[in-house]
Amino acid sequence: CPRPPSGRVSYTMACYKRAQAEAIDNYNFPSTCVDFANTGDVGLCVRYLLPGLPRFSSTNVLGMDETTNAFVDSIVAEKANNCVARGDLNFLTVNTWAYNVLTDEEPPGGNITSRAPQIGTAYMGAFPKAFEIAMRIRNLEAQVNAAPRTEGICINPANGVSCNTPLNSLGGPANERSLKAFQSAWRNLGANFYGEGREDNLFKDSFTLREIPPRLDENTSSTLFSLSSLLIPKNSSALNKFYLDLKLMTLNYATFYTAFTIAKGSQQIDEAPSGEVDSEAQCNATKVGLPVPGYPLGFVKNPDFLTYYAVQGRTKFIGMFNPFTNAEVTLTAYAAAKPFGARIGPMLFNTNDISTVTPRQGKKSSPYITALKTETFKGTFGGDIQTGRLYAPGMPIPINFGPGADQFWLVDDTSKVGGWISGPDINFGIPNLIYDYPDSSNISNNSEYQSSNEDIEVVAYGGSSDSTTSFPQAGLYNQNMFEKFKAKLVGVGSNITTTTIDQAITMIKSPTLYETHNYLIPTPENLKAELGTDSWGEVIGGPTNTLTDSTGKSYDTYELKLYAPLVSSTDSIYPNADALRQTLVEYLDFQSPSLKKYVASMNVVAADIFNTNFSGATGLNTGAEAARQISDLPNSIFAQYPSNIEVIKDALPTCASMAGRFVYFYSSQTNNLRNADINGCNANLVELLTARWSNPKNTGDLYVSTYSIPQDLKRELFSAYRPGRMHDADGQGGSFTNKINKRSETMIRNFYSTKFIPLKSLVSSSSEDAFYGSTSTMSIFSEGSTSAENPDIKRSQFKNPLNSGALGIDLSQINH
Repeated sequence: CPRPPSGRVSYTMACYKRAQAEAIDNYNFPSTCVDFANTGDVGLCVRYLLPGLPRFSSTNVLGMDETTNAFVDSIVAEKANNCVARGDLNFLTVNTWAYNVLTDEEPPGGNITSRAPQIGTAYMGAFPKAFEIAMRIRNLEAQVNAAPRTEGICINPANGVSCNTPLNSLGGPANERSLKAFQSAWRNLGANFYGEGREDNLFKDSFTLREIPPRLDENTSSTLFSLSSLLIPKNSSALNKFYLDLKLMTLNYATFYTAFTIAKGSQQIDEAPSGEVDSEAQCNATKVGLPVPGYPLGFVKNPDFLTYYAVQGRTKFIGMFNPFTNAEVTLTAYAAAKPFGARIGPMLFNTNDISTVTPRQGKKSSPYITALKTETFKGTFGGDIQTGRLYAPGMPIPINFGPGADQFWLVDDTSKVGGWISGPDINFGIPNLIYDYPDSSNISNNSEYQSSNEDIEVVAYGGSSDSTTSFPQAGLYNQNMFEKFKAKLVGVGSNITTTTIDQAITMIKSPTLYETHNYLIPTPENLKAELGTDSWGEVIGGPTNTLTDSTGKSYDTYELKLYAPLVSSTDSIYPNADALRQTLVEYLDFQSPSLKKYVASMNVVAADIFNTNFSGATGLNTGAEAARQISDLPNSIFAQYPSNIEVIKDALPTCASMAGRFVYFYSSQTNNLRNADINGCNANLVELLTARWSNPKNTGDLYVSTYSIPQDLKRELFSAYRPGRMHDADGQGGSFTNKINKRSETMIRNFYSTKFIPLKSLVSSSSEDAFYGSTSTMSIFSEGSTSAENPDIKRSQFKNPLNSGALGIDLSQINH
């Protein structure tokens, strides 16, 4: 048969009398489809429609019609089941990539991923991996927010020195702040000399450091079920945010796989009396979303909290020309410092609401999530849906029933796409990302990777959106960016092996130029030694291997080890594996509204298939089993379609269907299944992660990963501080030459520095401090504007100003 027009895939009945129909993908977004048997134009995954079986008219031959119809009924039903089974294979693949959990022993019930094709099964799935990393970051945040030691630290609380904390009692990473501050001050205190080499260490031995706390009130304690408290156990001291408040951006994503839903159509047959015959068990390629509710995309620093550190130092002094006979003089000094150059973020989504996440205006979120519009009720072939139906064959599912509570997909920048959402107004989006600048040689002209029109791009029928007929272009929809992403997989179009997939995953995780401009990138020790830069991080040793992508670009691989504890009785907010499990269960339970929406949509699609695929000759329901594989509702429930949609939406499936298997796998709650029946259910996510966390090797203090760096990007990694000519350094390499001794050193680095700041600047301008009755401002240390419309309006009010009452001095008398 001749090839169809570009972008279209045709099918024929063995080219008999040119019986042909065309189908195209009218919803242009990615979907996973696995086909081991075929490649190229003959593969199942390149087709959007597989022909049904023709049902010819009666022959009027006694006994022949009954036999023929019975035979056709049986193979139509078998073909329907086979189409749906192929969708189940794709479902298992996508479920593995989203939720695979690496355990040492398979838990009771079996791992659902063991039934999936072995593609990427050696890696943790996206959700459990991100969840573990998020909990490790919460531990680091808690260490930063360790309560200030207001009672003082000293070498030895004796000889008249008053402090409650001896220096040698401070252990653990959470005390690093206090230890370094004390030692920094202590080293700068000279001893008292009395001649003949005799030294008196009273000056040092009597030194006491007291940390001056930020004001702690209801504004600095995280509210339960807020973005600031996500993953923090109830009643934990980590809810008190003294110095740093991290908001967790969670997103409700749905990754798609291709299923083949069953429909009844017609075929043009020239020999048929009417020119066409019924086509039964027609397989429509349908994109089905696998929900990934509450995916931890990343943290962003709450700009309402100022990160700073203030201390008081006191020591006793007896020296020459002391006007007080045999008396000690107590010297007191104050200091405050603030980190500069740190990067936590960026703020990809709007987190201004205390508990929910919405897309940011200004197209900031458009490269990370895409809306889907299905309420046009159009399927693969187009045309309005039949009256009384909510689903058309070929429509992506889940579907939108309508606005409000029946809206599954986000539609604009006001949609709630993450956070703690207890009601039905939760929405989902299609995942996307910015991999790198489309044109790395001209990054100032790279706005093309964002949406061109709307704040959020909308995929709709035929590629159109509400305001344009063009296809999406944000994120990986940008062709140049996608080509960079795709280049990491060697062998596309020929043989792709497990090894090439593993190597592609390693190279994909490498930092790109875009990421160096937005994040702090861990750098290897040997690279820092080569460039003569400061040392930071735990990427120790030389490359373990070198990989090359399809364009010839080379990547050095390392073993990455970063301190980020998961379980610890002293250095973690999760003292044991049971605390991890409890946090997970609570987190998943709050995603139940999104699961109900998913099941409701799958129910409606299954009901439509059940009620619209009957044999034209015998009346046999040839789509019944195919419908039950999607959602196995009782026939009495299916029979209420479409007159009683609410009953169908609220019905519960079992693990005999894709809907039931997923809802139990994610939630582990038997009340999400009909009659609490777990027969056929595999081990759920809670059971799998509990089994993983029971082994201490998976919950240690170090986050370990294979890490790769592009060879041509090594110098660009040091972007946290890259001085130029305005700072007496060259404009490219950050090299600084001392004007006097002519010695040169590299100033670039990849971590923040700490600078002294005026103590008085830490008092909020909007609060009247009862201690000294005046106001000040912190606007010169603003960490962001208060308005996206006018970035020049800086913040002058913060939630954690210095507690002046604990300071003990009148700041109104201090001008610096």
